[in-house]
Amino acid sequence: MSSKILLVGSDAEATREVRNLLTLNKLYKVIQAADGHEAVRKLSQDKMNLIMCDMDILTEEKMNVVKNFRGLGYGCPVIMLSRAIAPKAHELLKTFPKSVIMEKPFEHKHFFGVISKLLEGREVPQQSHKRFYTNQETVVEQIGKNKQYECSMLNLSKGGAYLEIADAAADVRGIVKMKVSLNEVDKQYEVNARVVWNSKSSIWGKGQGVGVEFIQAKDVYRNLLNNL
Repeated sequence: MSSKILLVGSDAEATREVRNLLTLNKLYKVIQAADGHEAVRKLSQDKMNLIMCDMDILTEEKMNVVKNFRGLGYGCPVIMLSRAIAPKAHELLKTFPKSVIMEKPFEHKHFFGVISKLLEGREVPQQSHKRFYTNQETVVEQIGKNKQYECSMLNLSKGGAYLEIADAAADVRGIVKMKVSLNEVDKQYEVNARVVWNSKSSIWGKGQGVGVEFIQAKDVYRNLLNNL
């Protein structure tokens, strides 16, 4: 049985990209609405399993969209997609059950994973760290394997980073050391990280995608011992 997803967004091009992605899953039926008023009309005409709002900047005021849906009695899960998110929007989200904010661009596997969990009624933890978009050349070294790969670090947060590795044969897993050279200040920084996911497909088309979580130096040996 298919799940009906109401996709709300005024930017035709951006919304079309999201729709095309959603339609890759044949179990999803996508119904579109250009704004909140049309969304309410569509909700009154048909039962939706999930609401997805696509917007460029998510502000505290725009979070009223979710408040309005809940106030009208629509309790289905809501996903807010946005490229930039105001800090207070994250705080407001905590007051709305079954609601998640996803920053664009996102890894496709993660995107479909969040949708699947919400449709199944499972809890989805909100990403806690704000991401900053970068385009920084980085070297990743696999600890214990003496292998290094050149890659692009394309977003960064306090908790981790998203990398794309051009080497199609690379198999980056476990604990790694990231070496970031900042030419503007002639400095190199090193940070330890744990690979939490990888995918042969990528967001920016610079190679396979890798998501890492930063860890403290004291945790490196503990993680290595656990994998023995």
